[in-house]
Amino acid sequence: MANRLFVVTIGKTHSGKTTFANELKQKLSNSVVIDQEAHVEFLQSYYQDSLPKQGNHTMKNTMSKLALDYYISCTNTNMILCNTHLSRVHRSTIFEKIFTKNKFTRILIYFDIPDEVIIARIKESNRSTSPFRSDCSTFEEVLALQKEASKQNEEYPQMDEADYIFIINDNHNHDAVIEEILQISAQLTSMVLPS
Repeated sequence: MANRLFVVTIGKTHSGKTTFANELKQKLSNSVVIDQEAHVEFLQSYYQDSLPKQGNHTMKNTMSKLALDYYISCTNTNMILCNTHLSRVHRSTIFEKIFTKNKFTRILIYFDIPDEVIIARIKESNRSTSPFRSDCSTFEEVLALQKEASKQNEEYPQMDEADYIFIINDNHNHDAVIEEILQISAQLTSMVLPS
């Protein structure tokens, strides 16, 4: 098993993906969080004309790919990717084409948070709506779109998708999952023989 971790957090808006990723980064040595929302905010601040009103987010995707390529090729950093891809097709592209089993120990964190909890979080949220495109103006609309899309595409993670899969249903098992990932990292590090 490869000793470098790739962790991907998936789930609906306000399910806790970014919060979890940032908390994990604080505890997992030599790690980076790659969050596409941060890329969109950067592009909106400096290159607003590059963001489409509809269709493919080419500039954001290119920026994210550049960051991933850099960290894969030029570092030995553990990577934590915040992602909303709920369909298995999108996840398998990430795991089979980019983060291959021979180079990474792959961990999938699925945030299976009840919609009523997400709605309560949205109501209390101060998050910027700046990453939105013209088809949504509120997080409630984003959640409604994700719920509609999930009826067609969402697939519960299967054991063969990653080396490890964790399901987070609420904040109570949040810290326990971080601890398990730290143990996995420690085990992998101890398996590496000195040169």
